[in-house]
Amino acid sequence: MSRRTKIFLYLLIFIIILWIVNHYIFNIYEVNYRSNPDILFADNISEFIIEAAPINACGWKVPLRKIETDFEIIEGNDLVEVIEYNRNIGIIKLKVKNSPGIVVVRAKSKYSLLPSLIEIKIHSNNV
Repeated sequence: MSRRTKIFLYLLIFIIILWIVNHYIFNIYEVNYRSNPDILFADNISEFIIEAAPINACGWKVPLRKIETDFEIIEGNDLVEVIEYNRNIGIIKLKVKNSPGIVVVRAKSKYSLLPSLIEIKIHSNNV
């Protein structure tokens, strides 16, 4: 095999590997919404973070990419206060007020077919 043929084959294999990596690792196929913490109390200091996580074809979080996400509080607006809202990286941070109840947040990104509803239960401090 000549030197030109080897270089051509290596280049072709390299291009195919790059295409596969781009197609399966860096493309966004789904959006998951991660929330932290799981249990909230109406104590006026608890904070709650919702993050949009892009998922690739392998089921992993897409490296080096963030997605624009619109968040809207559609129920329980009087129970929480928005501390931070960054549409460009898909994060909203909420602070719980003194009242227990349920807060519903609608999240929509250009990669999701339908908006997602995230339900947050705020428990009373009484034990």
